[in-house]
Amino acid sequence: MSQHIILPYRTTYRKNNSKISPPLDDSAAAFDLLQVVTSTPIDFITKNYLMLAYAFPPSRMLALKRMATIDRIALDYSEQNSLKVKNPSSWAFSEEYRKRVLSHIRWVEQDFSLNYNYSTELGLPELLSEKLQIPGTHTCVITANTSQAIIILCSLAAQLRLDSTITAPFYWSILENSRIFGTDPEYKYFIRSKENSKFFLDESFELRQAIWLTDPPYSTNGEISSKTIKFLDRMCGAGHLLFIDYALQDPSNLSFFKFKNVENIFFILSPHKSINVNGSKFAAIFFPNRFSQFFEEFSDSLIGSLPSSTINAAYHFLTDNFDIVCSKKNDWVYEKGHILKNLIEQYDNINTDFFGSSIYMTVYFHHLPSNFLDDKRALLALVEGTGCIVIPGSRNYANPIEGLSFRLNLSIGNNEFFENITKIFSYLVRCY
Repeated sequence: MSQHIILPYRTTYRKNNSKISPPLDDSAAAFDLLQVVTSTPIDFITKNYLMLAYAFPPSRMLALKRMATIDRIALDYSEQNSLKVKNPSSWAFSEEYRKRVLSHIRWVEQDFSLNYNYSTELGLPELLSEKLQIPGTHTCVITANTSQAIIILCSLAAQLRLDSTITAPFYWSILENSRIFGTDPEYKYFIRSKENSKFFLDESFELRQAIWLTDPPYSTNGEISSKTIKFLDRMCGAGHLLFIDYALQDPSNLSFFKFKNVENIFFILSPHKSINVNGSKFAAIFFPNRFSQFFEEFSDSLIGSLPSSTINAAYHFLTDNFDIVCSKKNDWVYEKGHILKNLIEQYDNINTDFFGSSIYMTVYFHHLPSNFLDDKRALLALVEGTGCIVIPGSRNYANPIEGLSFRLNLSIGNNEFFENITKIFSYLVRCY
């Protein structure tokens, strides 16, 4: 019997210059649709991208196509030259990071694999709130990952019929899910201070009723300025809903506590992502108590029973061991971030953000246009010139005024990592 995947709605795409509408229950057509749009094997797309892609009409799959292009170029060059293309922007961590940081993890040894697991029945919302010292105005639900949490908050905005403003840079699925749910999203760029790694919003912006904030700004190591926090706080006081994505933020450094009008604030937390653990993790959505009924319904209809790995990750976060590992991660980031910062200071055309404890930093090349590496030929030339590839900031909707940007993953942070980024820097500063 063939396995079927149900497409969310009938969409149309082109193949051999003719329009085709795939059957709603045809899994082969679903995979063919993805192959046509991306022109890359399914193997090179992460599961999150793959599942979300079924819901996207081809014209909106820009982020998916860009990621597939990066993977395709790297694979082709590796196969043709019998060498592995290095990607200092990737999600991976090095063996050195594993030994020095992640080897200290002591998972909670409980087996939740046989039963239905609902976070409320296990008392996890109360325990998480207690550890994080969340005020009694809020409670939470737990999901398996941040992608699921984003979908839920986009659905909430749609049910309340609130159009959304997304502060950029951000994780791309926020925009795509907002479009899917019909909330007419727009995005507004942060203004970045080169002197102190702070990010500002232009207060003349007219913000829509639902506002998305990614803190730190996605893939950067910067800080949201206190002036912008106060501005957004006034918006919350005026009735706007604020959704904050803390997926990559250190759980001990939440800007939530700087707000006064918290009754309109929701936020997503995923502590293990902040230390670059993605196999066993959870996400928590904290929300004002008056929305409890909505989230109770979603807990059953969309979240359902939680995987054993999710429950174990939540219990691990509650232990002192998580704090120990997080502290070791912070020490690692501080050390490697300063090495990177000192390297960057040797070049006139490169700048970065280094304020917090995020494992990611973004570097900026102001002499090159922001879309410089969106061109396949330029990306291939980078690979040929350095043996490396990067994920450009344009994929995360970084402000074009900053010029070319891309993120670096400090949890790689070994000697080879710094050798590779030195090659990339030396190559790009010569480009015009």
